[in-house]
Amino acid sequence: MKSLWTLILLALLASCNDELKEQQVAFDNLKQQSMERMM
Repeated sequence: MKSLWTLILLALLASCNDELKEQQVAFDNLKQQSMERMM
C-alpha cells in the first residue's frame, strides 16, 4: 500500500518537474530579452 502512494507521489513530482522546466525556459527567455534591451 505504501509503495502505491510512493509511485503516485513520484508521478506527481515528475509532472511538476516538467512544468517547472518549461517555466524556467520561459523565464530564461524573458531574462535574455530584458538583458538585450538594457544593452
